[in-house]
Amino acid sequence: MNFMPVVLWSDALVFLLLAAGVVAAWYVRRHEHLLLPWRRVGQSGVAVVSLLVLAL
Repeated sequence: MNFMPVVLWSDALVFLLLAAGVVAAWYVRRHEHLLLPWRRVGQSGVAVVSLLVLAL
């Protein structure tokens, strides 16, 4: 019995979105002017909960 893995286009787009998020996070961490607003988001409880809701 041969097994052929199939990658659906929707799965490929999800992985592409995940890769874009990782690259964006890496880019933001290297530039202080982009990192400062995200630090403020991390310090606000309401902002963290909002980010979590949007991520789900």
